[in-house]
Amino acid sequence: MNELAVLGELMESPHSGYSLRKILKSTFNRSISYGALYPLLTKMETQGFIVTEADPEKPTRKISTITDKGQARFFELMKAPINNGLHSDEAYSIKLDVMQHLPLSERFNLLEEYSTAQNIIIKEAIEIKENLERKQTRDHFYASRKQDLRIRVAREKLQWIEEFKDDLTERKSDE
Repeated sequence: MNELAVLGELMESPHSGYSLRKILKSTFNRSISYGALYPLLTKMETQGFIVTEADPEKPTRKISTITDKGQARFFELMKAPINNGLHSDEAYSIKLDVMQHLPLSERFNLLEEYSTAQNIIIKEAIEIKENLERKQTRDHFYASRKQDLRIRVAREKLQWIEEFKDDLTERKSDE
């Protein structure tokens, strides 16, 4: 997902590795180490997704710019399905942050996909709670409360998705 996050930011404008790291930290609230970022940038340059040049104002700093091939890779990654799992919420967070580069219909599709994922979380959490309630033990009480949290968070996300879709619809009429 780091690749998509970097390409998404480069779709906006060229950046140095330092500024990309700061953006990723502030946007996704997760830190990517320089030991992970710079090898990724090197790999992306080797693959032809970006070009890196010295900054004219500060020659020791390198600025990365997305190429046409990199833009194609960005759209390919945006269309790739997200599997439900440990990092699916992070993947959706990245896609939602950079989806402004997609056609409007694909933005709505992404929001529907995210909505489906939240409904799956709710269904799974309810099933887990029901199983836990059949066997009343002390640790099951805490596990059940954790499922309550999952349900609440997913429901809040569903509400946010509906509001976002309404906002996109309103903006569409302004464009």
